[in-house]
Amino acid sequence: MLHKALLWLSIVVASPLIAEPSPPLNEILKEIDARQRGKNDFRFRVTVDSKDQQGKSKVTAIDVYRRDVSNKTVILITQPKVEAGRGYLEVERNLFFYDVQVGRWSRQTKRDAVQDTSFRISDFDASSFLRDYHATYVGDEKLGKLECYRLRLTAKPEADVEAPIMEIWVDKKGHSILKRQEIGTTGKVMRTSYYPHYSCFNGKAEDGGALCLADRILSFDEVEKGKSVKMEFNDFQIVPLEDSIFTKPWLEARSR
Repeated sequence: MLHKALLWLSIVVASPLIAEPSPPLNEILKEIDARQRGKNDFRFRVTVDSKDQQGKSKVTAIDVYRRDVSNKTVILITQPKVEAGRGYLEVERNLFFYDVQVGRWSRQTKRDAVQDTSFRISDFDASSFLRDYHATYVGDEKLGKLECYRLRLTAKPEADVEAPIMEIWVDKKGHSILKRQEIGTTGKVMRTSYYPHYSCFNGKAEDGGALCLADRILSFDEVEKGKSVKMEFNDFQIVPLEDSIFTKPWLEARSR
């Protein structure tokens, strides 16, 4: 099943290119961050198909609300029914989880998985690579037919991030992330993710100023082999959102 998914992505084999001078790393990270950060409020829906090590599938439906100008995000689980009403609230750099079954809030970090799956809060959030990581240039590689920069990111001491080390493969032409690996302090790869397609709003990516988000992500757990997650992002709407959405009472009310 995983092999079919990789064929679907058509980004499978990385082959080395002749080494070139290091690209402007901070400018690339700045551009990636800017494209993922909306200038206006917006919302979207995500369908998450998680597979465990035995191949059993679980489908989760999620509504996401973002106000990137003030670093606010709400993630609301709507399906399956037994988990509907659970959600996450991120305000500035503080992340909280609401468990509808016990009616209680708890603090979370970007390292925590969502509902014991292989996907993370950061999969739905704007990246802050330039703020949170130091970048080094590994080299030039190909993913399929696409030429990429391979960059290694090391977290800054004060950063609250999902992985202390990451490697990202960035399309040379569009500066979009095509592949990402999260690496632990021991150097072991924890998770590998592929980003085969993006949707852009308010203009084209190459024009600058556009909001560009991955609308498909496929992730593989490298620790618990066999676990994988396929995410489909849809129903993007750039619309003004009420201030009340980004509050604990609003999220609590979704479960009533």
